[in-house]
Amino acid sequence: MSKESKKFDRKLKQWEIVSFLFAIFDIVAIAFAFLIALWLRFDCNFSSIPEKYLQGYLFSIVPHIVITVALFVLFHLYNSVWKFAGYFEFVRIALVTIATGISNIAIAQVLYNVFVIHDDSRMPISYFVFGTMFQFLFCVGIRFSYRTIQLLRKRNNSDIDYVKPVIIYGAGDAGRLLAKDIAITPQLGEKVVAFIDDNPEMQKRLIDGIKVVGGREDVLKTVADLH
Repeated sequence: MSKESKKFDRKLKQWEIVSFLFAIFDIVAIAFAFLIALWLRFDCNFSSIPEKYLQGYLFSIVPHIVITVALFVLFHLYNSVWKFAGYFEFVRIALVTIATGISNIAIAQVLYNVFVIHDDSRMPISYFVFGTMFQFLFCVGIRFSYRTIQLLRKRNNSDIDYVKPVIIYGAGDAGRLLAKDIAITPQLGEKVVAFIDDNPEMQKRLIDGIKVVGGREDVLKTVADLH
């Protein structure tokens, strides 16, 4: 087996482990989120929670977890490269959370009435509201925390002593994306120190902490200032 294929296999194995750990965390986090919601509903006193609500929680949480994890798989949320995660991953988690939040209300109500209380009573509305909110916060939080940690590790592990200053011409979307890519790739040994843009509305302003120093007529002066 070639050196490149061995390296690929190692990376693939690491990716599978990370995905598996995310799935385990999701299962625990979802169960914990709705248990906290029930605990908050009864003034943070676990002994005050009526047995019928605890039974309702136990009957409904398993199908809710199964549906949520299945939708995470369907939306490729276990396939994403989380060190590059951004807006689209955030939206997909939000969509899954909303969809499973709605389905959980229906499923929990049916199971509660069939297996726990044979009448028209229901689980508390706050249980669903806060449980869904906590689920979203936990699932988003762990993924973007992972992204932040990976970026910090890459910066701290960089062996490059010299950093070459870079000036980007154009402070629009493309320029900003380029600056972001340079910032998260310390192996390049480059750092964006300024933007150049001919739009007067952009000049002397900051984009992600980087100053738009002026127009094309200021290129030579900006380069001279760096030396």
